[in-house]
Amino acid sequence: MTLDANDIPRIVGRQPESETDDITWKFAQAHFHWGRLDHDGEGSEHYIEGVQHPLEIHFVHFNS
Repeated sequence: MTLDANDIPRIVGRQPESETDDITWKFAQAHFHWGRLDHDGEGSEHYIEGVQHPLEIHFVHFNS
């Protein structure tokens, strides 16, 4: 990850189908998914090995 002149985080890497072209992904936002205390383990949008967790964070980037 790098920062540009405006301190915007970027990720640079290769597309799976490309062997030569680097792609820059610009950070757009971070957001959370969480559940209620009376629903143990529920809250995350995704499952890890079949288990839903009480909190999940997404770091959203877009191809710039």
